[in-house]
Amino acid sequence: MDIYTLLLIILVFSTYYFAAISNKRLQIYKILLFVVVSLILRTTVPFEISADYNLYTSMSYELSINELFKNFGINIIYQGFFYFTESKILSVHLFFWFNFIISTVFYVWLLKTSIKFYKKIAIFSITYFLFTYILLKNGMAYELVFIFFYLYINKNRTYLSILFAPILFHFSSIVVIFSHLTIYINTKKRVIGLIIGIVILLLFKSDYISSSLFLDKINRYSKHAYNFSLYDFLWLIFLISCFITTIRKTKLNKNLLQVNILLFTAYILAYITNPAPAYRMSLYYLLFYFNLPIIILKGKEESNIFKGLNFIWILIFIFSFIETHYK
Repeated sequence: MDIYTLLLIILVFSTYYFAAISNKRLQIYKILLFVVVSLILRTTVPFEISADYNLYTSMSYELSINELFKNFGINIIYQGFFYFTESKILSVHLFFWFNFIISTVFYVWLLKTSIKFYKKIAIFSITYFLFTYILLKNGMAYELVFIFFYLYINKNRTYLSILFAPILFHFSSIVVIFSHLTIYINTKKRVIGLIIGIVILLLFKSDYISSSLFLDKINRYSKHAYNFSLYDFLWLIFLISCFITTIRKTKLNKNLLQVNILLFTAYILAYITNPAPAYRMSLYYLLFYFNLPIIILKGKEESNIFKGLNFIWILIFIFSFIETHYK
């Protein structure tokens, strides 16, 4: 990574940071600056050095029933680009740009939410390059999951359309759907969960969609050798710490507590199988966690401590770029 790219990365972080702490009158100008700098960085970084570039250029993007719960959403988008370009490489590059635009809109929307400043910076630092530059398959799924949790937890609104939309992009979001639908078990709406469960079961039992879609992945990951790294261990400790704070520092209602436990359990079970798929589960949990009313310290103490972590957030932001492009 050259010094020019590094400076642009720091500038992207800085513009977002100052947009997050800005008053409403000046925020629009700082958001525009963030968008411009982000665009410059995106044009500077070649798609080819993306960690998953070879994966996306080698995928078939076939539209079929078997793809309904795998990559149906991204296949539709890709086919739309391919219809006009008739070039696989160009279509994938356009997809990268499409994903960049959608994710940029998401992070601008995040600035407008009522979530605390330090949570916005944490989310941005950890997920920006993953969602915006790398994860064409599930980046939009994660963003939709976050929007659903935000509306459900902070605005007391439930949009099932947003809850189910992520499954069009990545099947792993079924865990989020399941964890949420379980809260209706003891209510009149439990019928919704029952009907959906029966439909999914019938689909798996049918000749059109094989259950191997899910089971084969579990089998493959469990048999695949994985070299545990220090990063995997530290990430596990971080997630456990987050879970502990939800139990000790937050008065969750019954529904949120249930979702909290189910999502964290899904992460632990995935981690036992293989840390690679567990990382996907951990992101779902974090997106839920950052929407919770976590109270670690009160007032200025909390604000001052997290402002003191600004340098660490910048390092995490830079590290995230390196991990997603030079690994």
